[in-house]
Amino acid sequence: MVLQATWCELCRFDDLVLARAVATSIASMEFDVRLCAIGCTTRPDDEPDHGRPPYVVQVDNVDVPGLAAVLDEIIDEQREFDRMLADRSRNVRPIRIMTVVTLTGAAELALLLALMDW
Repeated sequence: MVLQATWCELCRFDDLVLARAVATSIASMEFDVRLCAIGCTTRPDDEPDHGRPPYVVQVDNVDVPGLAAVLDEIIDEQREFDRMLADRSRNVRPIRIMTVVTLTGAAELALLLALMDW
């Protein structure tokens, strides 16, 4: 016999990306979680419809007390992770461009030297 989860609202977000990240973090801790918008409907394939904000992270009723205690930490860690990724992508992009320019310049120089000897 499979027990049906009694879904209860854990938190709400206006940002879908953050809501998905928090739901993914909760799922990675092996809790049942789902994400939907206010007034969302569950489609026949049991996938929630991600409509308009606010987005609601729902968990099983019995998991709410345990997750509510660490929810702020989960959100803070996710924001820090997103900030770190944004900083990394800003710093890495110029290095990649310079690497490509340097390598293509070196290839052109090698080709020119090879043509001069030819």
